[in-house]
Amino acid sequence: MVNRDAPGTSAPRWVVLTVCAYLVLAWAAVYAVDVAGVAGLGERLDAPLWAHLFLEGHLTELLQWAVLGAAVLTAGRLSGHLRATGQRGDASLWLLMALAFVLILIEDAGNVRHTLRDYGEAVLGIPGFVTNALVLSAIAALPLCALALHWRRVWAVRRGRGYLLAGFVTYGLAGGMSATGALWYPRAGALLDAVLFGGRLPVYDLVDIAHHYLVMDLMVEESVELLGAGLFLAGAVAFSHQHRALLPRAGHGDTGSAAAGAHTQPPPGGRLLRHHGGARSEDA
Repeated sequence: MVNRDAPGTSAPRWVVLTVCAYLVLAWAAVYAVDVAGVAGLGERLDAPLWAHLFLEGHLTELLQWAVLGAAVLTAGRLSGHLRATGQRGDASLWLLMALAFVLILIEDAGNVRHTLRDYGEAVLGIPGFVTNALVLSAIAALPLCALALHWRRVWAVRRGRGYLLAGFVTYGLAGGMSATGALWYPRAGALLDAVLFGGRLPVYDLVDIAHHYLVMDLMVEESVELLGAGLFLAGAVAFSHQHRALLPRAGHGDTGSAAAGAHTQPPPGGRLLRHHGGARSEDA
């Protein structure tokens, strides 16, 4: 891969800023409605606003699925373009990343980890956090393998590598939190409630799970995962822009490219004649 940066684009930055703006607004709305009781809006809801926003299958997770889906399409399309232009190493990197995004999306949308955890506890007697750690490690293996095999290609694109590496770190943080949450979520959730909401965050009592554990599992963990998905999408967009910028532009006289060479190569036994800006071959 060419080790130079293309002209900057604001698209990746806007992806991350949009995700961050949503999270800031969502948390601010939770404070305004559930804690401050603005306009009595909380009394009109059948559950606290934070539950409506952060429960599984609700708005924040739906946005995460949409962002991951966009990352899958962007990475897959980029891999196809790279392979078509002969850049097989880069194509392999982004094919692996697209597959990794698919696995993350399937696990998150289908709750595969929770199903395996329940079977592991009921049938094999395996502690839930052990099953969580094993499943998350298996899912993380694919993108980490892609990074290990192609780290030079990732590092070569300065404007894209930051987003992609931050996505790895963020999703790694979310995975570590989920795998070990049973050990510290209740205490951390109580501290978060006390510091940010003055201990007044209303209880969501429709599930038999400790309140402050649920605060961490939903509000915090889902927020981190959405941010990670946004960073991955921003990285894929940045690398796509880099690839497009380095392609030769039609009509700009880039005769050194393979594409231009294919159009200007004279046929066997003939020579190329230029006529009114076009080209025709004449037998020698």
